Amino acid sequence: DLFHAGHVAVLRQARTFGDYVIVGVHDDAEVNRVWGPAFPIMNLQERALSVLGCKFVDDVLIGPPIVITKQMLSTLRINVVLRFPEDSADGRPRSISTVSETDLRYEVPEAMGICRDYRSGHGLSVRQIADRVKAEADILKERFDRKASLEKEHTERKVAELGY
Repeated sequence: DLFHAGHVAVLRQARTFGDYVIVGVHDDAEVNRVWGPAFPIMNLQERALSVLGCKFVDDVLIGPPIVITKQMLSTLRINVVLRFPEDSADGRPRSISTVSETDLRYEVPEAMGICRDYRSGHGLSVRQIADRVKAEADILKERFDRKASLEKEHTERKVAELGY
């Protein structure tokens, strides 16, 4: 959802697996289904543009199929599919063996021998960012209200000085 430094680190490493990086960006309904009612924070267009803005990305596949098909792989000439096991919807790391056993989305690339599990090693996640924002919401609101009040006082003072 929120494009962040962890994504950039992952995409930098993805580039080492091939010379052309395509990133699938799921539609809003799918993100909402997987992550819950508070997501997505950014809409599909915002997410796609954020990903395209990364220098390690060559193209974006908007609304990729949930299950990776042989037709998609051959049509797009995909030779390697990267899977990031630590990116779970509940924010908790998953083991590679658990993902391999239960996640049928990657069945075709696994059978073709082109699926690679990769751990980013980056400690930042969308869930952590959302939790930070939620935890700091009151402080941020206070700061915004204080700035708005100071701005209003300044404007009123300037209006009075200039006689408008």
